[in-house]
Amino acid sequence: MGRVISFLILVALAGLSARAAAAGMDVDYARSRVEVGVKSTVDSFTGRLEKYRVSVEWGPSDPLPAKARMSFDFADLKTGDTDRDGAMLKWLGHDSQPGGEFVLGGWRREGTTNLATGELTIHGV
Repeated sequence: MGRVISFLILVALAGLSARAAAAGMDVDYARSRVEVGVKSTVDSFTGRLEKYRVSVEWGPSDPLPAKARMSFDFADLKTGDTDRDGAMLKWLGHDSQPGGEFVLGGWRREGTTNLATGELTIHGV
């Protein structure tokens, strides 16, 4: 049986601070968060990544980051329901492929909101 799940990842960029004038950024993990909204045929819920790794390149004259990459382990995704979290890890095959990665591809503007677009890789797909 195939289940369709759509993930929406929201990264709060307010926690970024300039490390160097041109190249990289440091993430202030205390002020940043990654939330995941999941919709499937069985359930809909949100979760929060407790740990993740981010690299961002943001030039001094760029209005938004030019490059960004975020990787994570699904064991660090907490939804507030430990039974669901455990079932999700089994469904995702966490033992053989534990993580995912998002690579920024560009930006899209909707009204006054800038939306990051890119590639989310799970299970190598």
